[in-house]
Amino acid sequence: MQTSPVTGKFYACHEANVNQGEPNDHYIKLLAQAKSLGPKNKFPSPKTENQRYGWYDKTFIPRKEDILIFPHVEAPEIKLDIILKQNYKNEVPFSGIPFKFQDIFRFKYTYN
Repeated sequence: MQTSPVTGKFYACHEANVNQGEPNDHYIKLLAQAKSLGPKNKFPSPKTENQRYGWYDKTFIPRKEDILIFPHVEAPEIKLDIILKQNYKNEVPFSGIPFKFQDIFRFKYTYN
């Protein structure tokens, strides 16, 4: 009596269906085309919520009108943060309270 598994093992060499023939060029071209196209070229509308953010290029209100549109090209807080990070790259990061202060804190909080 010969038994066979319920499902095949994709990692088993003896059960793999290896096609020794030449691959079809038509399918290879279709795969390359599908990989090179973005989602905007594949689908007429966004398929997920994350795709909605970059899907629509046109706004409802023209950008030339200044009605309730206050675009900020760059925020000063973020620009300052970037400049500070660039200037302090080589500084030693904070690694805790220095040794002398640790003794003071230990004495202050344990003997009161």
